[in-house]
Amino acid sequence: MSDSISPDGLSAAIMSEMDRFKKVSSQALDKAANECADEAVKRLKESSPVGPSKKHYAKGWKKEVERESSEKISVTIWNAKKPGLAHLLEFGHAKRGGGRVGPSPEGGHIEPVDDWVQKEYESRVEELMG
Repeated sequence: MSDSISPDGLSAAIMSEMDRFKKVSSQALDKAANECADEAVKRLKESSPVGPSKKHYAKGWKKEVERESSEKISVTIWNAKKPGLAHLLEFGHAKRGGGRVGPSPEGGHIEPVDDWVQKEYESRVEELMG
């Protein structure tokens, strides 16, 4: 592209630069989302309770990052091996015969990672766009 732009070409030049910025920022956001999701999975694997009844639970954390459109990205982190156990450990549950089982002592392992990943992604986006 030359250094000077004719008045007739100004609109096209602006649109071209906007499209380029959109593509570059979209790639940067994808990278930030993937890196944060990888770190969140790693942290969940490290902080998940391990025991006889939770044998495969800690190893079961997976991530999926999908670009839904050029403006929207979706990140899902779940436990593929014991999906229902995460909620029960984090919040407790009702007993079959009545009463409640409270959250396990190490049950609060998801919320801290969730809080961290939200703040970390936000700060990475601000850094990229700053």
